[in-house]
Amino acid sequence: MALTAPGSLKPCIFVDEPADSRKPKLARAWILKGVCGYLATTNCAECACVKGSIIALAEPEIFAPRFDATGLLTAVAVDAASGRLLMLAHMDAEALARTRETGFAHFHSRSRGRLWMKGESSGHTLRVLEIRVDCDQDAIELQVEAVGPACHTGAVSCFYRRLEGEQLIQIGD
Repeated sequence: MALTAPGSLKPCIFVDEPADSRKPKLARAWILKGVCGYLATTNCAECACVKGSIIALAEPEIFAPRFDATGLLTAVAVDAASGRLLMLAHMDAEALARTRETGFAHFHSRSRGRLWMKGESSGHTLRVLEIRVDCDQDAIELQVEAVGPACHTGAVSCFYRRLEGEQLIQIGD
């Protein structure tokens, strides 16, 4: 089946999604492949060549997270009241499931190689009020209510420094 992507001069064709044991099967989703042979999106330039993109066309409301080759999603925690970015971490399928089950942020620790709940030792938890999913479903934003500082250093946010030249300057809270 051919599809002309918006702004594209050349058509894309639907290609069935290959089986992948690292992620759930997308419901009625396709990989769009440009005539040049690269995978494409509908938000394309001249010939729709954006390598590696997948788009769910028929049911974009279906949650189908796309874990990377190591089985992880990028997750950012944002303070729901202030909009401040608190931290960035990673989730595997288990961490995502536990977060959804409990209402508290769980992550996959790459350094420890295991599941952890934010605040399990410090008591500085992140209560999840809403989970937002990016357009590719390979990253999520957690709208949270933080109990205590989010950063292990004691800072409100892990993003407490700004770069000036080659110097890191602490930002006041």
